Amino acid sequence: MKAFHILAGLLCLALSLPAQVVQQTGAGQVDWQVRKIQATGIANPSVVGGRAGQIRAARADALRQILETVEGMLLTSETTVKDFMLENDVVYTEIRGVARNFQVVGDPVYMSDGSIELTVEMLLGRDFQDVLVGEMAFAEGSVTPVQFSDIHAGSDVYTGLIVDCRGLGIKPAMAPRVLSQSGEEIYGSSWADRDWTLAHGLAGYTRSVEQALENSDRIGGNPLRVKASAVTGSLQADAVIDDQSGKVLHALSENLTFLRECRVIFVVD
Repeated sequence: MKAFHILAGLLCLALSLPAQVVQQTGAGQVDWQVRKIQATGIANPSVVGGRAGQIRAARADALRQILETVEGMLLTSETTVKDFMLENDVVYTEIRGVARNFQVVGDPVYMSDGSIELTVEMLLGRDFQDVLVGEMAFAEGSVTPVQFSDIHAGSDVYTGLIVDCRGLGIKPAMAPRVLSQSGEEIYGSSWADRDWTLAHGLAGYTRSVEQALENSDRIGGNPLRVKASAVTGSLQADAVIDDQSGKVLHALSENLTFLRECRVIFVVD
């Protein structure tokens, strides 16, 4: 009976925890909500050097798993990180250098067959962002709002943008965009400030609007909420919103400010 109550308590706790935006990629996983990669390195008992040798081998395997996970991530709606790395040897070398700074999570797990498992994490921090999106075109100074047809813009000042993409199958990416139904870019790397992008990423991801609203550090207290009508791009990472919402966003300089500061969250399934 005691065991039953413990299991029931654990189940209730699991159900009460907010769902994270976790993507299984290769042998590891990407948590887009907290912006980190987790992988597990394994070393068998035949490794030379005893336990210390196994730990070294498990760390080397963990690095391989992290790099494989990174390669499976989307850079944009048209390009994977792997594609980008294959095109540029320097990028691969720099990513490998950043990945070496992973942190071990907990103690090594010693399996019954004598093998060792080592769980590690790598944050998608400034150095990682710099390698992958640092060369993209970021806004310098003022940007020119998209010129729409005659649509009433409204006069509300917003502090951020929540794009509800649920039900559309959108995929997280390092550099997503928001487009209008007319095909104009409402938000993307060309609208973002470099320092804000490297520090926080071009966009955040959550599983619900409620989770997005709780992230007031990113989107402030009065974000504009928009329901995406479609996703686009060969890899389905860009969101499409209606022209009216695009006009509202680009109508006031205050709204352009929060776009430059990457105060954008995508809500995904």
